[in-house]
Amino acid sequence: MAAFRSDCSFRTAIIAGVGPEAYSSYDQHAKRSIATVLAQHGEKDTFVLASALSYLLTFLRAGFVRLPGAALIFTVDDYITILHAHPDLRASAELVRHLDGKTKSRLGGAGLTCALHYLFAHINPLLASEMIAALASCSFHQGDAWSGPRFLNQRLIGDYGDGIKRPALETAALFIKAWNSLRAGKLIKAIRYHDDEAFPLISGWIYQDGLPIKGALE
Repeated sequence: MAAFRSDCSFRTAIIAGVGPEAYSSYDQHAKRSIATVLAQHGEKDTFVLASALSYLLTFLRAGFVRLPGAALIFTVDDYITILHAHPDLRASAELVRHLDGKTKSRLGGAGLTCALHYLFAHINPLLASEMIAALASCSFHQGDAWSGPRFLNQRLIGDYGDGIKRPALETAALFIKAWNSLRAGKLIKAIRYHDDEAFPLISGWIYQDGLPIKGALE
């Protein structure tokens, strides 16, 4: 079109025989976003799903912990494959979609909240949804079991009010500690995570050599 309008010819190259898989990778010489690829596959809540899938892949391949000097690189096929293997992630994305923008920000972002809800729901769907709903509404049950989510909520509200944006890894660790205490019905008096401590394992998931294998549905 540019040559036609300018009435100026020029030499160019035409590449034929490109496979359809390339369509999911490039558009006008630039990589397509994962959200765009998901939309092409007919998915909804694509931005939340794309972010949540990154966290889910990181969890499954490294237990959430990115090892020093070891970059985790995911392909488009990785995202599509993991979504097919974990279709219920869509339900977690739909749950997060109904939260308002401020709540998503306070909880650490829609993608992280979606991924954590899915991982907890893989163990106990009702309890996982109840925990996220309580954090969103800041309304909690009384009793020792809910001490973890209550302390987590205080941290999240304090950080949001002070304009503090914690690294996703630290936020995930705090969520996991709150989940673990809730599932165990355990009273805790504080919730914190330090860089020099071992990253918490998700209660209910089965691990081998430090990496998650599967969640045991209750």
